[in-house]
Formats: sequence, structure tokens, C-alpha cells
Amino acid sequence: MADSTRSRKQFWEHSSTPIYILIAVTLVFACISHVDSFSRDDDKGAVNCSRSRTCTKCAERPLCSWSLERQTCVDMTQKPELLMVNVRGHCPRLTAIDTFAYKTLLPFTYRVKISNDVSGFVKYLAKTNVTCTLKGVRFNGTVNEDADTIDCAAISNEHLGFGNQRLMIYHYSVEFDGVPLRFDDGVNNYFTVYNTHFCKVDYRAKDCVACSWESARNAFFYKRCSAGNACTGLFEYYDRQNTTAEGVRTSGGRNDDDYDDDDAPAAEQPADGLYEPPADACGPDMTIESVEPLTAPWSGGTTLVITVKSHELLAEGRKATVTVAGRDCVYPKTVNGETITCTVGPPKPEDLAAGPVRVVYGPLRLTSDQTLRFIYPEPTALSPACGPVSGGTLLRIAGRFMDAGSTVTVSVGPANVPCELLARREDHALCLTGPADGPSAGSVTVVFDKSLRRTVGANDVIAQFVYAGDPVLDARQPFAGIASGGTYVPVRGRHLQLRI
Repeated sequence: MADSTRSRKQFWEHSSTPIYILIAVTLVFACISHVDSFSRDDDKGAVNCSRSRTCTKCAERPLCSWSLERQTCVDMTQKPELLMVNVRGHCPRLTAIDTFAYKTLLPFTYRVKISNDVSGFVKYLAKTNVTCTLKGVRFNGTVNEDADTIDCAAISNEHLGFGNQRLMIYHYSVEFDGVPLRFDDGVNNYFTVYNTHFCKVDYRAKDCVACSWESARNAFFYKRCSAGNACTGLFEYYDRQNTTAEGVRTSGGRNDDDYDDDDAPAAEQPADGLYEPPADACGPDMTIESVEPLTAPWSGGTTLVITVKSHELLAEGRKATVTVAGRDCVYPKTVNGETITCTVGPPKPEDLAAGPVRVVYGPLRLTSDQTLRFIYPEPTALSPACGPVSGGTLLRIAGRFMDAGSTVTVSVGPANVPCELLARREDHALCLTGPADGPSAGSVTVVFDKSLRRTVGANDVIAQFVYAGDPVLDARQPFAGIASGGTYVPVRGRHLQLRI
């Protein structure tokens, strides 16, 4: 097996404390070479099972099964194997029993609990050669069939190299007959050693978030803790484990100075070097929960309201930046612990018509599951076409994308009389006309997000609204009839055709 090296980045951000050094640990996963990928032609709309890297994700996909022996997702139409999982509920659950230890209580034993074992996976593992890898060094592992656990050999501080730091994070791997054991949640591959002088048991996970995810060739891990955590202080750790073409996992924590992977696909090696989990990878504790609105005028100027779980923690001690469909969203402002606002900037020729919202916190970039569309609102017609100079006419402006953007103002006639906006829908807007100085006629203008001005009309024909005099009845008109009703009574006056 090839030697592995690692680089890593862990920070404590204290202005009054010394800089601490955190050591990340190499994890080496060995995969079987020349395994059939069981890939299908994506152009034909078929499922590519090999893209699913865990049992639960594999079993959710049609025509895919998880091979427990090979720890890979395969096509159900291929040659069947003995230990196969076809239903998500039958996937064994792999969980690290202890994910922390104290320096004074070393040595530490890494254990993996296997539950929901409906396929006899534990019995199979007991017949294999189990090894555990830490910092590039292999240790023996055993399977306890009575407890349904995998027990790695005890690790002393001689192997860990723990000094006087507050904590150190280590990366463990488990293999059986050279096959890497894949956790549904890669967080279980990491454990932390604390200095008991700094940390109490009840505080170790307070105000912290952690996430793991995988791409086709890499596994990623990110963790951040608030300054309010007595065990860590303001702390951030991120790590990447690269999977080579031969299937060997090597260490590759992101350092701008030494990160070098020219063979990695562009999607896995962003030019800006940021860690970007898929929208659904980090669960409810670290995700962009919502974006409002989801349509905006192409001209920009829309104020977005973005809800980000753990925003306060992720932005602590630094500023967040926002883009939407690749366009800058300027003047980001924190509203509360989970809400930020920003204003969509002006367009550039190369800008996309639609895309997700992305929020960047230092080395981490979160991506929304929702997509925002840039559109061009089109107010095409209005009714009624006239109203009294005293105002109060309910004006309906029909069109397309009338609900775009965050703000809209409407003005009527050459004097730009305000029309109070009452409601907006995708196909129309309603407003109440204000009073005019006198009779007049003119166009109706709709302004989206203070920048895009649109005149109501279609096919080069501008719709006109007429301010006419208030309705007035002629004097000395007799209004009389019989008690039973049915009498025709003419009413005479001026401007009686107006609708209010």
C-alpha cells in the first residue's frame, strides 16, 4: 500500500491566547482494484449505481444494491452476491462508540458498533482480517460477535503525539481483507482527544457543528466551534481525503500552500479552493434553509432574505459573502442568528439566467437547494382605464412575472401619482390610485426593485389611464316611483361612467 501524507488546517481564533497546532491523522482506505463499476450509459437515462458511496444512498436508488463484501453499490441485474442489501431499512448502521478521549486517560480504543444487522454482516466480518489505520500506521482489529463491535488495538499517546494543546482531531479507518468500511456518516471516522485541564464532558459538543460528505474521488470533513465552547474556543477544522484512481485513500487536507491534485475533476477541485458540501449533505444544523424571493429582475437590486442554520456560529469572527447564480449579492447584513440579507448586484454579459444561492464562510461554501431565476417582468394591461381625480380606484395590472423582486412601486399619469400597492401575484398586481391635481391621461409605470422601470402595455401599444372629474349629478332631478318598485328612473350627470 502506498504511503500516505497529509496536510491539514485547524485554527483557534483568540486574540489573547497563543496559537495552537492541531494534528490531523492520515486515513488510508484500500479498495479492491479492477472492480466493475456497473455504470450505465447516463445518456440513455439509466441509473449509475457506482456513484452512491454508502449503503443507505445506494439502497434508495432503483435497480441498485449494496455489496457488503465489497462496500460498493452495484447493478441488481448483474451477477448476484451473498451479502447484498436492496432496502434502505436493511442497511447495517455503523457508529463509532466513542468519538472523544482525554489525554490523561490514554490509551484510547476506537470501537465501531454494528447495529441493524439483518444480513449477518458481523459474522462475515469475524472471518476476515480486520485492520485499523491511524496516521499511516496499521493496527490489528478484532470483531466481537457478542457485542457486535469492531475493536481496534489501543492507541497510546506515543502514537498520537498529543502535547499541551486544548484538543487534537484524528482520522481513523477500518478495513476488512483490504476493503474500506464505509460509514453513512463520515463524522464517525474522526475522533478528538481533549486536554482535561480545558474541557469538561458536558461542554465538548456545545456550540459546534460538523459535517462530512463525499464526491466521486474525495471525502471531506468540516467542523467549527464557537468561542463560547470552553473546550475549544473559536475553532475550525477541515480535511479532505483523496481517493486515487487505484482506490487508495490518501490524506489531503486543504492548505493553499501544498494542495496539488492536477488530476482531480474540476468539480472536485474548485479554483477558489473552498469546501462545498452538496445542499443536503450537512443536515438541518448547517444548511441554507430558505431563500426569498426566488425570482428577481435581470437588472438587479432585489433584496434577498436568506435563512442559514448556524449562521451566527459560521460567521463568528469573520464576514460572510453571498453570490446568486454566480452574481455578487452585495451589502450582506446579519439580521439575526439565522438570517442574512443582501442586494443582488447589476448584471454582467456572462451572467447566468438562474442558479443557486451560495454563502461563503472562510473555507466553507454552502449552496442552496432552491434556485433563483432572473426574469424580465412584463406588465401588459390595466383595468379599469379611468378613475376619478379624487383617487381610490382599484387598478389591476396584468402581465407576466409581476411578483418578481422584493419591492415594487407604481405611478400613474404624467404627474407620477402614486398608486398604493396592495397585492402581487405572478400574473397581476393590485394597487389603489392616489388623488390627482386635476383631469389628465397618461401611462402607468411599474418600478421593480428601484431600478427596472416598465411601462404597462403590449405590442408597442402603451396602456393609458384617464383621471376624470369626480362623478357629479345634475341638480333638480326628480327621483320618484311607486312603492312596489320597477320604475325606470333616469339619472343625469357628469363622469358617471367612471369605475372606482
